[in-house]
Amino acid sequence: MIFLMRLPWKRGISITSVFHFLSFHSILVPSMNKVISRSHFSPFLPILLILIGGIFLSFSISSCKKKQIDPLSKTLVVVGGEKILDSDLNQAIAEIGSEMPVPQGEALDRLKSDLLDQLIQTRTFLQEAKRKNIQVSKSELDDFLTKSKAEYSENDFNELLKGKGLTYERWVQKISDNMIIQKLEEKATETVPEPTPDEIKEFYNSHLDDYKLKPGVRIRQILVGTEKEAREIRSALVKGADFAKLALERSISPDKDLGGDLGILTKDQMPEGFEVTLSLPINTISPIIKTSYGYHIFRVEGKQNGKISSLSEEAPRIRTLLFQERRDKEFAKWAIDLRKRTDIQILPDALNVKGIPK
Repeated sequence: MIFLMRLPWKRGISITSVFHFLSFHSILVPSMNKVISRSHFSPFLPILLILIGGIFLSFSISSCKKKQIDPLSKTLVVVGGEKILDSDLNQAIAEIGSEMPVPQGEALDRLKSDLLDQLIQTRTFLQEAKRKNIQVSKSELDDFLTKSKAEYSENDFNELLKGKGLTYERWVQKISDNMIIQKLEEKATETVPEPTPDEIKEFYNSHLDDYKLKPGVRIRQILVGTEKEAREIRSALVKGADFAKLALERSISPDKDLGGDLGILTKDQMPEGFEVTLSLPINTISPIIKTSYGYHIFRVEGKQNGKISSLSEEAPRIRTLLFQERRDKEFAKWAIDLRKRTDIQILPDALNVKGIPK
């Protein structure tokens, strides 16, 4: 299985809706999946996670045809007449290495097996998209690329790509491939029905605990390393200094970039020492609180009363969740069938990759 770290994954979010995120931010952790040919494929594999991981390693049919092939590269697998080379696998491992230390020994063997399986799965998607003439227009691609780069300076963006072992051209190709596969999913699941009002109501009633909002407080904090500095800051705050500005300038907590904003915390979410904020009036500066992290100063900016969110409030989210879960399930079944229909030949050199079924 491939686990996704630092990924804003929630129930009801499309598999393909995270592909673009994965192109930049995913960390893959090796585990126990096996590379499966048609004769070995098991429908019980966690196919959804294979699909997600596979997109991270995507490479297009057209780019494979154009790239310069190392004459010493060995063919590992042939998928629908298209070769996957050991150089493709090595490149995938190198990109993983830009995000995390590459494991050794048996863990490396499992990683290679996972990555090769993902390369196979991705190739089947892209070939099927080509057969169905599914494409991404230049304007669609340009629009997404512009939005992706908007938060970065050109230099920072190039450094980010470099740190991930990517050229700009390869990154663009990844994005294009991901968008094509998203369209492929939409095409494969276009007949999936939306949930009915009764189904939405039934889901809501069976998950009432999920819609209970517990009492909580919205907090800002400033965290420093010494009591002396905390006293100086608290004195300035009592005299009217801007809390968010001081948090940005002097706090050592990661939330300083948000002006110390921790969002809404309920009692059971609070680390030791934070519970003092539950009894603070809004906009009141707290005493200095010492914890294992250092010295905290809090300000409560608002309070949340406990209640149960109504069906009318939650219905749009439930509808999206149920509909997307249906689409994901349908696409997983479709992907299994596609793989069974694809001519996949695992060649002798692939058997040197430990974990490949013989």
